[in-house]
Amino acid sequence: MSLFNVCEKRRNGLDLHPPSGVVVSTGDIDARQKARRIDRLRREGETIGRLLRQARLEEVRESIVQATEQLDEVEAKLEGSD
Repeated sequence: MSLFNVCEKRRNGLDLHPPSGVVVSTGDIDARQKARRIDRLRREGETIGRLLRQARLEEVRESIVQATEQLDEVEAKLEGSD
């Protein structure tokens, strides 16, 4: 494994097995687990926000379609009454 890969894994918090001879405290592992959990919750929150915005846009789109249909009906009635 190249030095770049090792550094990249550590930077991303993926390397849970430190090089031999290095002592890692449970506090360090707990801190990493908490950081990963926070990151996961942040990403999930962003996903939920995106889904809510999409749902809201879908509601707006449906309202526009309904309004357009109503305008078409009114226009047809007005043309028929001339």
